[in-house]
This record gives sequence, C-alpha cells and structure tokens, in this order.
Amino acid sequence: MKQIIIIISFLTVFQECNCQSDSKTYISLGLNFPAFLGRTLELKGIYARNAWYSWTITSGIMFNNQYAAKWGNPYDGTSNHINSGIYMSLGNRFTPRRSLMNNYLFIGGKFISGYFKQSANYNSQFANFSNDFYFIGDRMYSEGFYLGVAGEIGYAFLIKRKLNIEIGFEYGQELFTTHRTISRFYSRLPGLGIIHTKGLLTVYYRFG
Repeated sequence: MKQIIIIISFLTVFQECNCQSDSKTYISLGLNFPAFLGRTLELKGIYARNAWYSWTITSGIMFNNQYAAKWGNPYDGTSNHINSGIYMSLGNRFTPRRSLMNNYLFIGGKFISGYFKQSANYNSQFANFSNDFYFIGDRMYSEGFYLGVAGEIGYAFLIKRKLNIEIGFEYGQELFTTHRTISRFYSRLPGLGIIHTKGLLTVYYRFG
C-alpha cells in the first residue's frame, strides 16, 4: 500500500508543477455501473484544470450486499453475510493528452473513508469472536469507520462534446478500521469492491 500512497503524493505535487498545456477548467459528473453488481450506488466527479491532471471525488452507498467470493477461502464459522455502508473518496489522476477534448489514458490514486455495518450467522464452535462484535439472535454484528487507499487505471473515450465514458479497474486496501470486520474472507467494506477490486465503467456528463 506504500506504493499507492506514493502515487497519490506524486500526482498531487506534480499537478502543482503542471505544464499549462490546456488551462480550461471543466467539471464532470458520472455514474459507475459495475458498482450495481455489489448493490452499490456510486457517483463520481472530476475537476480538471488542464489536460494533464484532474482531481476526483467519489461518493457511494452500499445496501445489503450479500455477495461472498467463496472460491479458495476456508470456512471460518460465519455464513450469510450482509454488508452495508457509505463512503467517500478524494484523489488525483494523471491524464496525459494534448487537449481536454482528446481520448486519454489515466492513472491515479485516492484516499477512501467510510462507515460500514456488517452481520453474519455464526457457528460458536468455529467463529473467531471479538469485543468489537455484538449479537442479536443468531447473528453477529460489527460496525464502524475505516480509512483506506486505492489506485486506478483505465481509458476514457469522448462520445460527444459533453459526454464521455471511461473503462478500467481499481484496487484498494483498508489501512485502519475502528472495529474489526467479521470475516477477513467474506466481509466487504463499502467502496473497496470484491476482494479489494472494482471495475470501472462510468458515463460522465461534462459541464464547462
């Protein structure tokens, strides 16, 4: 994760030393469609001052995500996981191109923070209990806040003058949680995707 933090810092400093290739400013707002697979609504914004760099902001809400990638993971005494939460991220992208109207490759990094609530059925003979959990009936619960980082890479296409689409992927990792997650294998934190990976297929409308 040190590499992602270094990328974020590098992009931030590099932006302040920009080459002034295109000084026009624009703002884009978009919706990331793959997030729907994880029962998540994710809205994204881009603020670009020139053709080489841009700031990104993302906000989202995950509601009752029950997907658990079980391949290759051991049984840990928990089952029927439900994950919910909200999140927000702030990041920076390097977008080398000649003009704001060109298609472009992007690479970037971001900090992510959010609130999570998780629950699962448990088997008392196998489950690893913690003081961070509480219990209602036959289910165990955990909730709290987290801080993480993520890196992203992809390609953006201009469809029309005011409309563009980007494809790519994002990999993230939590750095800190105020409470333990129920399972290191099957619990999901909002905004970090499945197995820390998230697809990008975002349609943006450009203002400016």
